[in-house]
Amino acid sequence: MSYVVVTSFNEEGYSKYAQEMLKSFKKHWDKSITLEAWYHDFELPKSAPKAKNIIYKNLNDVKDMLEYRKKMTHISSSHTGKQPYDWKRDCIKWCHKIYGLTESARGHWHDKTHWMFWLDADTITHSDVTVSFLDKLTAGDKDIIHLGRHDIDYSETSFIGINLLSMMGKEFLEDFRGCYDTGETIAYREWHDGFIFDRLLIVHKAHGLVADNLTPNIKGIDAFGQSHLSSIMYHNKGMKKELNALAPRYKFVGDMVDHYKPKTIIETGTNTGARALMMIQHALKHTDAVHYTGYDLFEDTTPELNLKEFNNKPMFSLKDMENKLKELTVTLKKVGKTFTYKLYKGDVKTTLKEKMNADFVLIGGGTSYETVHHTYEMLKHNPQVVFDDYFGKDKGGKKPDEEYCGVNQVAEKITKPNSVLRSTDPCLGTGLIGLVVVCDEKENLFQPKVPIVVTPKDSMPKEHILKNIKENFKLISKWMNHGCTANDGTIILVSAGPSLDIDLIKKQIKENPKAKVVCVKHSYPILLENGIKPWVCTILDPRPVTGLSTHGIVRTDLFKTVDPSTLFLVAGMTDISVTNLLLEKHAQIIGWHAYSEAVAQGVPGMDKSITWITGGTNAAMRSVSIMHTLGFRDFKLHGFDFSLNEEPKEPEKLDDEGQKAFLKVNVEKEQFWTTGELLAGAQDLEKFFDTRPKDISLELHGTGLGGTLWKTNGSKKLSPDYKQVLYG
Repeated sequence: MSYVVVTSFNEEGYSKYAQEMLKSFKKHWDKSITLEAWYHDFELPKSAPKAKNIIYKNLNDVKDMLEYRKKMTHISSSHTGKQPYDWKRDCIKWCHKIYGLTESARGHWHDKTHWMFWLDADTITHSDVTVSFLDKLTAGDKDIIHLGRHDIDYSETSFIGINLLSMMGKEFLEDFRGCYDTGETIAYREWHDGFIFDRLLIVHKAHGLVADNLTPNIKGIDAFGQSHLSSIMYHNKGMKKELNALAPRYKFVGDMVDHYKPKTIIETGTNTGARALMMIQHALKHTDAVHYTGYDLFEDTTPELNLKEFNNKPMFSLKDMENKLKELTVTLKKVGKTFTYKLYKGDVKTTLKEKMNADFVLIGGGTSYETVHHTYEMLKHNPQVVFDDYFGKDKGGKKPDEEYCGVNQVAEKITKPNSVLRSTDPCLGTGLIGLVVVCDEKENLFQPKVPIVVTPKDSMPKEHILKNIKENFKLISKWMNHGCTANDGTIILVSAGPSLDIDLIKKQIKENPKAKVVCVKHSYPILLENGIKPWVCTILDPRPVTGLSTHGIVRTDLFKTVDPSTLFLVAGMTDISVTNLLLEKHAQIIGWHAYSEAVAQGVPGMDKSITWITGGTNAAMRSVSIMHTLGFRDFKLHGFDFSLNEEPKEPEKLDDEGQKAFLKVNVEKEQFWTTGELLAGAQDLEKFFDTRPKDISLELHGTGLGGTLWKTNGSKKLSPDYKQVLYG
């Protein structure tokens, strides 16, 4: 079969997302597949991505489109000047898609092109799209493929497939085009392409058109993200565009909302509403109703105020914000969620005149001491308060002038438990911007309700990891490429934390002789020394075998003795020096595919059908995922401490990146010393406790940070047992 893809964009769309879409198409789509990219109302830059299979076409050359826009100028919501803006009645905005799609289709009526796909220009392809993938997608006798929605009465039209060799497909497209040429679009209840598409689909299906709905049972709005297409593409739909544009530090805010699970939120400095949408989105994962209160100057801002409050962001009107939240209210109602809001326009020193209550507060409006101090005084009684705009020095030692460091000055005087979450987000070309978190007096920042704030990253550069994967494919003959059916076996999984109890492990082995011992490299020699031969040793580290390990042990010493009965599960990213050492010792090696940031965009030449193993930043947590993939459901964990057994000799020592090498955290009433790498593991463990599959039976033995997290959260049953249900 032969395929053609169609998209369209204007100047703003090209700048914000389309150029990235074009680049990703060039990189990942099979060269036999052509993209026809329709641009309109601007001159295409000479720097636009070029490829033999990308054809640019000017939509302004389509006279029917120009005529339609002329007719609708005084009708379409985007052109009447009436407020509020109604995207459902912006018929001009949505017409470009249909004119681009149908013009391209007409150009292929009489050639051998089999299928044409519409793809929104805000779609990014992250993995290779092969002809065989599309063959499977279009297989069978069908005229159209689309992304239907169960909860909403119109399809997701970011992706549509039309069989151009089908008379029914052609008739559908011509009817679609006719709705625009004749002006029939405004006769419908809603004027956007998604609504009209589904109404025409109903009629044409009644006359024999065969439509394949790729998402018949999905919930909510995001049909694309719940379809098979998400394995190769990412659709930056609506809210996602704004959320993706947020600075990285706001991920911390989202993490905190997830942990606190607020039902009421206050934000000062709403700006475009992107932070509000992010917080609301996270909050609604844990509750069915959320109320949001926002404060901002909106259109009342002035150049003088912007200068005083160190603001360089564009003005966003109160009506714009109201429209965004109204739309969100309607959308959430359709999926059974309740969202309410209240907005205040004006200087926060005037609009926030009395103490306001909320479960979670984000202070982000204005940076002068006067503004920040007033805001905090009105909101400091709330249990969780987060300040934005805490300024720190950049690599050049620069930061904004003191007159703009109101958050820094207020934070210095706060007596409640607080912590600065530093980031690398730049600030107007000088300095860095971080957050300050203030907790309830009865709590400490690192208690279970508060997120463990660690942003893990690969320990070696992407290029090094990809090189390791390529070389390990040559060195390792057998790979773990498939999941397995569930079994009744028990896994005794051993990490190398200080609380490791060998006697207890031996006791468990004696009680269950069929249990299989799985370990990581640091615990491997310990087990051998104590007469325990592990069935499996999991290897993940992409760093060379020379030098010191995370625990300060010479890596080669960990493999001084290799028992011939042990299977070494070696991740593809593992440094080849480790693989070669194991091969020299005649170890049994089986490869596995570890998903990480380095492979997020795919691995050149790698089969797309392989099984990627996720599950954490270290080999211990990945071992759980590996064993679950192999069918094991019963786990007994040992040595999962993720903390040090004593205070370090140099507690204030800095690492190579200038950050604290050691961290002190509290959980409940216990205090632990740890490192960033170990803390990332604790974070993985905590997440696993919250999200582990219900079919897993789990025990964690030991103390340390991991043991305490187990006692406070992990040991809780995810669901009742049968006795409670039947006899309870």
